Amino acid sequence: MQLAICEIYNRHIHGATSDSSANIDMYWLASDVFSADEFFNDVHLTVIYLLKGFYNRIPLHKKQHRHIRNYEHIIRSSAYFQLNIVQVIELSGGEHISIIKTCYLKMFQRKYRAILKNRMMPQ
Repeated sequence: MQLAICEIYNRHIHGATSDSSANIDMYWLASDVFSADEFFNDVHLTVIYLLKGFYNRIPLHKKQHRHIRNYEHIIRSSAYFQLNIVQVIELSGGEHISIIKTCYLKMFQRKYRAILKNRMMPQ
């Protein structure tokens, strides 16, 4: 598992070549992967700030996606650029995609909080 900032692939923003993997439009890209040292030194915060600035300057016609109708709404969300726990996979075209695993941590936290709450309640 690794820490990464992920983006929904968009050929208008990320580009495509004849070597690009089939169905690349359906994946999350691992745009930036961070080591533990980089995480503890808050390098990811600088990268998020820069990415948000870049996305704010993208022309409206490039904020469209072939398969996602509300793509522009998604990328404007304050939660779009965040650090995720991911499994990075390299596709045949050389793209690094992310399988986001952060959701499992969130499920574990919810379950643990419920257990903890039950333990703390007086009988």
